[in-house]
Amino acid sequence: QGHYWAGTAGEGEHLTARLAQEAREFLEQVPPDRPFCLNLSFKAPHVQDEDEQTDPFQPDPRFLELHQGTVFHRARTDTPEDFARLPGWMQASEARRRWETRFGTDEKFQDSMRKYYALITGLDDAIGRVLAAVDATGRRENTAIVFTSDNGFLLGEHGLAGKWYGFEPSIRTPLLVELPGGMTSWDVRLPTLNIDLAPTLLDLAGLPAPASMQGRSLRGLLLGQPPPSPWRTDWFYEHRLDLPASATESW
Repeated sequence: QGHYWAGTAGEGEHLTARLAQEAREFLEQVPPDRPFCLNLSFKAPHVQDEDEQTDPFQPDPRFLELHQGTVFHRARTDTPEDFARLPGWMQASEARRRWETRFGTDEKFQDSMRKYYALITGLDDAIGRVLAAVDATGRRENTAIVFTSDNGFLLGEHGLAGKWYGFEPSIRTPLLVELPGGMTSWDVRLPTLNIDLAPTLLDLAGLPAPASMQGRSLRGLLLGQPPPSPWRTDWFYEHRLDLPASATESW
């Protein structure tokens, strides 16, 4: 996943800005008569794992300034009572240890939240500059744009931090899609999964999805059409854990 800073934190070019600039350079070099696929995977707002104990969230200082006056509030489930309802093995898990590091005191909570949202603000700025480059090349009317993430994130909910367990904040992800030529805004509330992305992109390119792909194209939903019947109503989420026998028995 790399590092946010090449050297001393806060000095030089932030990784988010560098990735955006490399994407812009790519778009400027794509021959106008050739199709392209740009997969841009930002690190933000992931923590810097090596600095978990000292400085897990490392935003560009210019975006951190925008959040200095913000007072953040804990999630309604970030209470001792909610934490006490968890099984013992989860209370002793890495997700709890990271909660202590990031959110264990009010001072830690405010500092982590300001830096986390500053990372997202930097991401928003970078995406805006990439989209401006798409506009500058005259390709916006013929380009599909997909914004999503690989996971959600617990910001103290249930007294935990991280992304492993099956709580909605940690497993629900954003998915925004703009079809070529612009589109009417639709708020689709059907369950979609990341396995749907490949079939959707193939469909937009006019190509059939291999039978081995488990996902389904979202193109019809993006156009406001009724969902194919039947559409999924539930799905299975799994995260493997190595637990002592005593923990599994207590569960």
